[in-house]
Amino acid sequence: MNKKVRAVRKALKSSAAPSTKPAVVAVRPSASELPQTISVPEAGRKYFGLSRPSSYEAAARGDIPTIRIGRLLRVPIRAMERLMDLAGEKKRWA
Repeated sequence: MNKKVRAVRKALKSSAAPSTKPAVVAVRPSASELPQTISVPEAGRKYFGLSRPSSYEAAARGDIPTIRIGRLLRVPIRAMERLMDLAGEKKRWA
């Protein structure tokens, strides 16, 4: 490398302002920004590890609570959480 190129590079490095990265701040969404419902496949996968078809079958049986909005079938998160809370309290044996 030639002396002139080195001198130019050195001058550029010394004159450049040090780079500063902006701080990353994690912002938690408020309750009003969180979704109130999720899709049937998402609920089946998240809460039970079910596939898409199995999720819809469970919803048809009533195992997953759903609401219908037009053609859209959704799972209310609060109803699903309540169902999961009650699952441990019910006694299935006679």
